[in-house]
Amino acid sequence: MLQSIFAAMEDWEISQIITDEPFWFPALETLHVGALTFVVGTILFVDLRLMGLAGRYEPARTSLRILSLTWAAFAIAAASGTLMFAPAAARYAANSAFQLKMLAMALAGLNMLAFHFGPWRRIASWNEGRPPASARACGLVSMALWIAAVILGRYVPFTQ
Repeated sequence: MLQSIFAAMEDWEISQIITDEPFWFPALETLHVGALTFVVGTILFVDLRLMGLAGRYEPARTSLRILSLTWAAFAIAAASGTLMFAPAAARYAANSAFQLKMLAMALAGLNMLAFHFGPWRRIASWNEGRPPASARACGLVSMALWIAAVILGRYVPFTQ
């Protein structure tokens, strides 16, 4: 079933345009890298503050200021990534670095859910002080997973 979905993506008209026109893939890649840089940068900024390693600690105010921009950049990264994936969907789906990148991003999403349904619920009690160990652990795991996703993303073109 997945193979038929990948084949359908490869047959999309936009996939053919991206493949045939030399401008589009580099343009999409530039957009993807720029958006992902913003996403990872803002996440790491919040994670470092969450862990008490980057200046005055106020994770709620800091997070809420940049959250909408982070989500917008994530949407751009996801859309451009999908457009880069589509022309060679079957090949990318079989790529071990790509699979591990997607796994790291999925685990980062689960970590975010664990944080928001766990330590974040009690943020009022620790927003001005040192965050609890569970919050610091979520920040550390988030940093590790996003850094892994970036590194694995760089390996995708060089692995099969």
